[in-house]
Amino acid sequence: GLYGGGARVVALLGGGLDLLDQLLEAPDNVVRFAMARGDLFWINNRRLAHNRTAYRDTPGNVRQLQRMWIQA
Repeated sequence: GLYGGGARVVALLGGGLDLLDQLLEAPDNVVRFAMARGDLFWINNRRLAHNRTAYRDTPGNVRQLQRMWIQA
């Protein structure tokens, strides 16, 4: 298992996660866009790695996030 290999497994896992970070942050793999009031963004978490930039609510502009799980 993961913990049976000791430091070697942890080092390999850390290296793999570092590589994944590099790939996900590469400019060719990043799409940035702005959403407007009333926009809907629908994603499948099993097919898309995603992130959000920082957001701060302001009077009259409050972000509303909702989550839905669909079992098919």
